[in-house]
Amino acid sequence: MESVQAGIADAESLIEQRQKDATLQERYAAATPLLDAVTDPAWRAVLDHHQRDVAWEGSDEFSCYGCDGGCHCDSAKWPCTTVRLAAKHLGIDLPEDTWMTMHRPKDGSLDPKETP
Repeated sequence: MESVQAGIADAESLIEQRQKDATLQERYAAATPLLDAVTDPAWRAVLDHHQRDVAWEGSDEFSCYGCDGGCHCDSAKWPCTTVRLAAKHLGIDLPEDTWMTMHRPKDGSLDPKETP
């Protein structure tokens, strides 16, 4: 009986985590156009430097164009800490869960309009 209850608890936990992940992705999707619409010259320069880029063809993640990937030569995931700081300062609701990355919509709706 305990193993059945443990299995149910595990399933409920998994469902709860997937719902949280979906909510975070919705928040990322809502924040992205707001970040794109920032017109303040200083913040626009920062956000343009740290713009999202498609990590590679077929990737389901964005990378930060402006961050140095360090010794592994991998770009930082977008939104990077600089974008998160800008969003916080500008009052844009961008999830602060750094373990959770923004998933790139398969329809390309949030892909960058211009390549750097």
